[in-house]
Amino acid sequence: MTIQHSWAQTILARRHKRVRAAAFCLVAVLCATAPPAPAQQLDALVRAQREKPTAATAAALRAYRKVQTGVKAALADFALGQLDLENERNESALANLQAAAPKLPLLSDYCANGIGRALFFLGKKPESIRAPETAAANQPVSPLKNQALLLSAQSYIDLEEPARAVELLRRNLNQLPMPSGLIIYGTALAAAGAGSAAAVQMQRVYYEFPISAEAETAAKDLAELESRLAADYPPVTGAALLGRATKLSEAGKHKEALVELNAMLPKLAGLERDLAQVRIGATRLRAGETLPALSYLTSLNVKSPEADAERLHYAATAARRAARLDDAHQALHLLDEHHAQSPWRLETLISVGNHYLLLNQPEMYDPLFRACADSFPSEARAAYCHWRVTWNSYLNRQGGAGALLKRHLELFPESEQAPAALYYLGRLSEDSGDAAAAKSYYLAILARYPNYYYAVVARERLSERPVSAAGLSPAVGTILSALRLTPAGSFGDFQPDQATQLRIERARLLSSAGFADMAETELRFAAKTDSKPAPLAIELAQSASRRGAFDKSLRYIKSVSPGYLNWDLKSAPSTFWLLAFPMPFRQSLEKHSKQNDLDPNLVAALVRQESEFDPKAVSRSRAVGLTQVLPGTGREISRKLGLQYRTSMLYQPDSNLQLGTFYLKRLVDSLDGNWEAALAAYNAGKSRTLKWLSWGQFREPSEFIETIPFYETRDYVQTVLRNADIYRRLYSATAAAVPSSGGNSSSQAVRSAGRPDAPDSVAIAPSTLLNP
Repeated sequence: MTIQHSWAQTILARRHKRVRAAAFCLVAVLCATAPPAPAQQLDALVRAQREKPTAATAAALRAYRKVQTGVKAALADFALGQLDLENERNESALANLQAAAPKLPLLSDYCANGIGRALFFLGKKPESIRAPETAAANQPVSPLKNQALLLSAQSYIDLEEPARAVELLRRNLNQLPMPSGLIIYGTALAAAGAGSAAAVQMQRVYYEFPISAEAETAAKDLAELESRLAADYPPVTGAALLGRATKLSEAGKHKEALVELNAMLPKLAGLERDLAQVRIGATRLRAGETLPALSYLTSLNVKSPEADAERLHYAATAARRAARLDDAHQALHLLDEHHAQSPWRLETLISVGNHYLLLNQPEMYDPLFRACADSFPSEARAAYCHWRVTWNSYLNRQGGAGALLKRHLELFPESEQAPAALYYLGRLSEDSGDAAAAKSYYLAILARYPNYYYAVVARERLSERPVSAAGLSPAVGTILSALRLTPAGSFGDFQPDQATQLRIERARLLSSAGFADMAETELRFAAKTDSKPAPLAIELAQSASRRGAFDKSLRYIKSVSPGYLNWDLKSAPSTFWLLAFPMPFRQSLEKHSKQNDLDPNLVAALVRQESEFDPKAVSRSRAVGLTQVLPGTGREISRKLGLQYRTSMLYQPDSNLQLGTFYLKRLVDSLDGNWEAALAAYNAGKSRTLKWLSWGQFREPSEFIETIPFYETRDYVQTVLRNADIYRRLYSATAAAVPSSGGNSSSQAVRSAGRPDAPDSVAIAPSTLLNP
């Protein structure tokens, strides 16, 4: 049958990736034990040969091996063996790796896995089993374990011992990569004569992973199994059919989804048939057929309450997109009346509420968000709905705003808006003349959210009288102690234990030998399985930074140490913070910032958010480079600067910074020096920003930022300002003490924020609930 053949094809298709993993380890060991100069020579040779193979480089590697002895010779053998694997020279790979393995115990799993692969592709299946099983049993647990298990299982199948493959995979099924693990497990079951059980596994691949490469393989194997098993072929559930079609639709494969949904209708009954009919309409809506979808969904009659609630949600969505708001409200009314507790009503309340939020119609969105918070208090997004009601009350200076702010903290102590609620309770306390209460609220923000936006503006308020001279409020202390607020952040443990140190040593070996990709795989695996993520984050980030991959470096910090913004700057090594907030291309950044009278720290903050310092970054809107300049904008600015424009300029750090800083300066000048507005315009456009500025009488810049209806833009503005504050604290000799927030208007308050000696507000990034 085709199952075994398909798995062999999968192995061949992924061969280079897996071989690189094995080669990675061999080269790394080499670098670690050799003296600095030879190790660097091997590193450079291996990287050059992997990136652009040449006969000259290959000859240089062989020459290097000839002059080495002992462990250095073993490392060279290992490197050569891995490169042989990558180029399908399996005989040579086997000889080199077998020569290297006894002298490289630290990377025994990489050696064993490479030997097993070479044997497998040479057709030596009995011998190929033992080496991968050695890799799978390695301590610490190897990143290659799953690959090794699958290779051993395939070897057992090829040796006509499928029962052993079944047992091996069954013991480790929850750890195997999906869906490739299911494919080979199904293969083993089929070979062992368990056809029905094999079909169940293949069905999981086909129906649960419809857009994977393995789904096509599973389809062919299922056709063969169905023909062979006849009446014993396990039936496919309606839920599986629906699940596959829905995933196809959500992935943008609308035509395929519609074909499958229409085909399954005769096979379904009851709830499942109703849901299939509704999802035909939902798929048409996703495909852009707004009015036809609305007509279809409105006229559709389904009996199941669950399906009817889903139908009404998509009908409301179609009506809203077609600007037929009466129809949207009618669908929402029916949801209120017949499906009050349905999650589809929650979805509809938020989507229609957001529609009116974008139009700045609080009289329309306020009752919708209020109904959302009241009807679904335990749902995660209830906090968002409650905050929209709360903020509307505060911004319009309503008498109940203080009670709503306190209620928000009581109901949603872990809300992303908790710092904002504390801050505005402090501002209300100041308004009422209670400086002690204000001080208590501000200090609570500093204790729990030290690097968040509202911690920065709270520090500014704490520096001003009468708050600075006030004591603390026992009443506020009682209120705060009763809340279940996020506890003060505990900083990461940066002292590696023995297991973590071993991981780092393995990774350093791999990286120094020219296999940085495999070193990072080792460290990422360690971050998921070991107990000391903080030193691993530093190691990953340093490795990426040394290669100039600053974007990867930042992402490693964010992913491995996700709570780092809750740490005080003094609670983690300076190395960590300089990796989390790097300033590459500093000379160019400072030069062009100062030429445009901009604060280099703020420009660095913007670049960190725009491109993560990746000069080659290109956005979905085709913005390019460090400051994400659109080609048309780059051409226009070049003319103003008297430059000969070329698209390649956007990818060059110095040229991109020259264009981006000029554009930013022009934008902030056109907005009368209002930096909060300028950053909003940089992200969402100037016309939208001017509209948002008209939405209220903002007493301070933080009120304007909080009012921005696009969460992506609100997040962007706060994050850039937060970054700027941290950059100043990290890179400036002294932090500026003059607050930029305060005063009577947003524009007046931030007029000086772009200058190198002027401070900015700083912000936290909330989740994106509402995007343009």
